[in-house]
Amino acid sequence: MNIFDIENHCEATEREKLGKLGIARFCNESCYIELNIDGKTCPHDFIQKARERSVPVFLKGESPDTAEALCKENPDIIFICGGYFSKGYDVENTAKLMNACSNMYLNLSGVFTLCNYYLHELLKCVPHDRLLFGTASPYANPAYKKATALWEMRDISKEDKENIMYNNAARLFGEGV
Repeated sequence: MNIFDIENHCEATEREKLGKLGIARFCNESCYIELNIDGKTCPHDFIQKARERSVPVFLKGESPDTAEALCKENPDIIFICGGYFSKGYDVENTAKLMNACSNMYLNLSGVFTLCNYYLHELLKCVPHDRLLFGTASPYANPAYKKATALWEMRDISKEDKENIMYNNAARLFGEGV
């Protein structure tokens, strides 16, 4: 199974080491624009930059309300949410948001692979075609995150697992990921 990890904070040599684990990683502005929701940064500048480049916006530190507002105000932009999800996201709320915002994708790192059963329950009520695997590496062990995510996905089809772990990213970013 190919793996695409949406978060990349590794240099090329580190990427080569991780390649031995079967994990492909990258991040540059030709793929997505990262937007830290810190109260100091104007999100509209980043969103306009993403619009000009036709790339998604990867939100960091977002609240559910902020993510929902940005998605609804900018239906032409894809937003990748969820790396932190520590600001009020829960299974029911996340499902409501994803079902209400067709331009919201979810990065399955952070709490999704740290909290037992959260991802397992979430998979029952969100669209699998907008889920992207992430590890939060280098802050977490990518092999552990991969194993944890695959365990939490134990009740979904092999095809859905492959889509979440790689194919959704390939569709979003292009086959070269």
